[in-house]
Amino acid sequence: MKLNEPLSTAKTLIATLLLLLLAAILYRVWDSDLVYGYRKHFSSDDVIQLNFNELDTLTPDETKEKFHINWWCGYDSNQFGDYFCADELKGWNKSPAILVVFWYKNNKLNNAKIDAPYWHHSKFIKQIKSEYGEPIRKSQRLDYLKITEKVALLLISKGKYGGSNSKIKSEDLAIWKLKSGALLVTELEPGPNPFSWNSLLWIGPEQAKHGGYYH
Repeated sequence: MKLNEPLSTAKTLIATLLLLLLAAILYRVWDSDLVYGYRKHFSSDDVIQLNFNELDTLTPDETKEKFHINWWCGYDSNQFGDYFCADELKGWNKSPAILVVFWYKNNKLNNAKIDAPYWHHSKFIKQIKSEYGEPIRKSQRLDYLKITEKVALLLISKGKYGGSNSKIKSEDLAIWKLKSGALLVTELEPGPNPFSWNSLLWIGPEQAKHGGYYH
């Protein structure tokens, strides 16, 4: 019995360490931005009714008056703006959605995005096409490299409001030019991470005009 005691103690210690490691991993996953986003999505009742054709240079106060959801706002200077308002969502119009973020620059709406669940990607693209038509394939007036770099900031870390550059090909993007002069951009194919989500980015008319997106 005495010979087995050290072996039994070692097994118990190893099992305890493995359980602690597993618990730490599960906690990191549970507390990650991606899982947090989905947790909020399933618990939220907020649905935003938003037509990007009608979106213009709103102020944060005008945004709250126009869209009656539980906005939370703050300062977070990046390439999208210097102030943001956001809300975790149940849906966008008639489709599932996870998050909406409006970015402002000098108190005027500059960029916006809607995030949709990974499993809803194909329906998400169909919805966008049904509302805004077919995307443009190529336009000599648009700088696709510039637009690609902009969208890459959203792809590098889902659930955050900025990020560093990520590799993405312009061929993977669908682009719509709206009547206002604004641009809509999204990925045609879902990314490799099944726990991620798809982002639809609105580049405001002033941002599109003065941000180098048009030649």
